[in-house]
Amino acid sequence: MDSIPKKALFLAVVTCLALTLIGVGITYYNKTQPVLENSSSKIDSVATQLDSIEYKQYDGMPVSGSEVISAINTKASSNIAVKVKTSGNPSGKVYNSGSYNIKDINDENYIEPTANFNAEVDRTDNGTVTGLTFEQD
Repeated sequence: MDSIPKKALFLAVVTCLALTLIGVGITYYNKTQPVLENSSSKIDSVATQLDSIEYKQYDGMPVSGSEVISAINTKASSNIAVKVKTSGNPSGKVYNSGSYNIKDINDENYIEPTANFNAEVDRTDNGTVTGLTFEQD
């Protein structure tokens, strides 16, 4: 008989401790949540800025045809479209993969390595780089 009250008391103490720990955990979570959200938005901002730095060299700058070819081979991907407007194709050709291999100089999309191009960086409203556009002078 003596063990039933002890078990009940033990169960009550354990339940109180568990509820206290849960309460402390919820309080801690609620206090840290705004800090975590603020940190997350700052990290996103820094990541966007770092992405933009990589494309800064092209923003409104004149570049050579060889630099355009290099940009196609290194920057073109499913996330970054590289559009090239040559004198033979003023509407332009879009490259979504890093593979420029046009060797025929009579091809309207041929990029002369010594030609001059004006470069522009295409961005979304929040500053994310979505593409590069090169237009031959």
